[in-house]
Order: sequence, then structure tokens, then C-alpha cells
Amino acid sequence: RLYPDDEGMPEALFRKAYVEMQLDRKTEALATLETLLKDFPSESRVPDAHFWRAQLLREKNSLKDAEDALRAALASNPGDDIKREARFSLAMVLLQDSRETEAAAIFQELVDDPIRSKFTSQQFAWLSDYQFRKHDYDSAVKTARLLIKQTDDKKWVQAGWTLAGKALRASKKLTEAEEAFLEALEIDIHTQSFAQSTLWLAEILMEKGKTREAESYFRLAVTRCSTIELQPYRIYAYSGLGHAALAEGRKNDAVKYFLTVSLLYKDDVMLPPIMAETIELLDEMGLKEEAQKLRRELSSTYPASKEGRDAAEELAKEDKD
Repeated sequence: RLYPDDEGMPEALFRKAYVEMQLDRKTEALATLETLLKDFPSESRVPDAHFWRAQLLREKNSLKDAEDALRAALASNPGDDIKREARFSLAMVLLQDSRETEAAAIFQELVDDPIRSKFTSQQFAWLSDYQFRKHDYDSAVKTARLLIKQTDDKKWVQAGWTLAGKALRASKKLTEAEEAFLEALEIDIHTQSFAQSTLWLAEILMEKGKTREAESYFRLAVTRCSTIELQPYRIYAYSGLGHAALAEGRKNDAVKYFLTVSLLYKDDVMLPPIMAETIELLDEMGLKEEAQKLRRELSSTYPASKEGRDAAEELAKEDKD
């Protein structure tokens, strides 16, 4: 007969819970682990019991209880394997609970740990993007390169090069960024990353004064950013075509591109500056009637924007005169 204080009981309970998990009897497994923790709170299996209890709770979407269980596992002097597994699981729970900052802090520490082999491509991509948003560009590049190294999925490789290029560009490492975007474009899969890399490569080429090359990529970007979700990038692509034409002294072409984006698209943030620039160019070219028409469009469509208010003031001044 086995008694609750038998030395073998904690191990027997843990093995019972493990078998129950294998048989997908999760409710029974959870109860068994809770019995182990209640009756044998000082046994060596306690860290493991907390850890596996957390996994079961997470599957039930009981995120707060799962977090508590993982923190209990980490506080119970676990071995190295359970410790890294618990930290990784805790990061996932925190991310699932929309606590990005806490999750990122753990993920960032674990990218140098062997457990990074368990990172999904999506987790690498999320972390790189998070680091970028926090202006930690070196870390963003490092994480993106780990994504590239760890995945065989071409879509994720492409995403990794795009993320790396974005962070390198923000670091003013334009040549390295250009190389990263070209690597992304070598993978002929038409994803959001493909469209972004096309546009951002065009912008880098413009910054480098390679206007004609830039214009070619802006044209490609217009085509590749044709879906609704990529509309903001298409606006930038049309605007880029306008600036490339201006740099080449082709004002008529520039106006055509600027007017295309000004009249076909709506965006409270992106469009007012483009429309204001177009008005200035039209005035400069002596096309006063067209400038006034666009000024009225700007003031009526985006009245809350600085550019819209400026346009309204200019119209009022001219009406008074």
C-alpha cells in the first residue's frame, strides 16, 4: 500500500499526470499535478509540476493562472532545462496577454540561449519589429538575421531580409540596407515584404542620388502595392515617382504623379503634405487655376490638418482681395 508520505509518491503522481497528458486527459492531469503540489510542496518534482500545470492552464486560456504557475516554477529552484523552458513559456503567455514589453524583455534575453531553436518564425519577426519600434536597431537586425538563419520557409526568409533592411536603413547603413532589400527581392514571392522591400529600396536609391534606378523601383512598387492593405505604401510609391521626376527636371510628370495620388486616395496623415507640395509646384509652374482647385480640395477634405488650414486661409485671403 502507498501512503501520501511515501518517498515514491511524488514521482508516481508526476508520472500519472504525464500519462494523462499523453492520453489527452487534461482535466485529470491538472488535478493530479495540483495534488502533487498540495501534498508534496517541497519535493524535487515541484518545478516540473508547476511548469506542466502552466502548459495545461495556457491551453485553457487561463493566462493569469498560467503566468502564476510559471513564476512559481521559476521560484522553486528549477534545473537549467526547466528554467529556460519556463522563461520561454512565460514570454509566450505575456505576449498572448498583450504585455509586449515584458514579453520582449524575456525573448530578447533568450535569443542567445539554445532555446531559441524553439522560437517560431513569427516570434522572431515580432521581436525584430518590436525592437525596431523601440529604436533598438542593432538588436532588430540581429533578430532578423536569426530568423533568416533558422527558417527554411522562403516567405519568412524574405520577411527576415526586409526586417533587417528596415532596421539597417534606420541606422543610416544604407548600403547594407540596400543589400538586404535586394536579398528579399531575389525571392520572387509576392508578399507584403516583397512590396515593402521594393518601395524601401527605391527610397534608398533616391537618397543615394540614383534617380533613374529609384524611379524604376517606384514603378514596380506601385504595381506591387496594389492591394487595399498596401495602399499606404502605394501612396508613397506614387509620391516617390513624383520626386524622382522632379529630380530629373520633369515637372509635368511630377505633377501628374502627385495629382494621381492626391485625387485617387484618402489618408488624413499622408495626403495633406503631398497635396500642399503639389499646390506649390502648380503655382510655381504658373498653373494657378489648377492650384486653386486643389487648394479647395485640400481645405475641404482635410480641414483639421495644418495644410488644410493653411489652404483655407489662402483661399479666404484671395476671396477678400
